[in-house]
Amino acid sequence: AAPLAVPAGSATATFLPEGTAYTPAAPLTVASFQFEIPADTASYDVTSGCTVPFDMQHVFSIFPHMHNYGRSVTISTAATDGGPWAQLFEHGWTPGIQQIYPLATSIDAGTQLQIDCNYANSTDVPVPATQTAEGEMCLAVLYYWPAQSPAYACGF
Repeated sequence: AAPLAVPAGSATATFLPEGTAYTPAAPLTVASFQFEIPADTASYDVTSGCTVPFDMQHVFSIFPHMHNYGRSVTISTAATDGGPWAQLFEHGWTPGIQQIYPLATSIDAGTQLQIDCNYANSTDVPVPATQTAEGEMCLAVLYYWPAQSPAYACGF
């Protein structure tokens, strides 16, 4: 069996052959929890974002997340100088199907990162943003390496 390697400053153990180089990855979460989807609404958009504070040299995957009222999620980037928005990821949403999608890109420090979620609410009551399945979420986790922060969250 391979020896147990615990990277300095990490509580997570990995099994790597002795002498193997270890490059930690990290998540960056962009989200909004400041919304409520009105009752009887065919299409409702939520947008949030932030300025990325560090270089994300190798963005290798994305995990979008919404609940039962989600229809689509889009992640876009733009340079801070007011350059055009570029779509990084877009996907229709199917409740109950949660997956991580591959990406192959980089994001420079200072880049604007934006999430756009679209919802439909055919019920007669508003649906609040919550961290439980009874409400809705609008978030995406981008995984990148080398880690610049153990975990970073923005938007909200």
